[in-house]
Amino acid sequence: MRAASEKKDGIPPASAGNGRARPSPESAPRSPGAEAVDLLTKLYMAARRHSQRLKARHGVTATQLGVLKLLHRRGPLTQSALAALLMVKGSTVSGLVDRLERDGLVDRLRGDGDRRSVKVVLSAKAAGVARRVPHQQLGHIKRLLDRLPDREVGQFVGTLRRIVEEMRARDEVAVVVDELLDDTPRR
Repeated sequence: MRAASEKKDGIPPASAGNGRARPSPESAPRSPGAEAVDLLTKLYMAARRHSQRLKARHGVTATQLGVLKLLHRRGPLTQSALAALLMVKGSTVSGLVDRLERDGLVDRLRGDGDRRSVKVVLSAKAAGVARRVPHQQLGHIKRLLDRLPDREVGQFVGTLRRIVEEMRARDEVAVVVDELLDDTPRR
């Protein structure tokens, strides 16, 4: 027979030992930083699900669509310019462009005067994709932010900016963003 201070799985009840109840994980106080990380993780996971739906419906991931929309708005760009705009390493952009080129969505054009200069341009197929496929997740987030008071959005933007600047100072932005934007299939 079990002692009264023991649960059936052998783990003592919350009040065993010291007479005080242990807080449950749900009610334990959490630091604002831990809560922020959890919320950012939820946003990231929602963005990943959105990317998977985009891939299933339109044949491009959210990352690829972002590159296509950037090229659609700005015109031909070098891979280094894309890397700077996306805040990622050149190798990440190279992989993205390789996959987009393989899928017939971009072309690499060498400059006439300087053969080392290569610009990434949208293919005719990609121009249609960039116009036709909405970046729904980002639009939804913007609409939500538009409903908040300007002061709150300004504070939020200021905080995000400080985090990015701190990460950039430590050269962590490229690493983190590279990981987030990596659209290679998982095995």
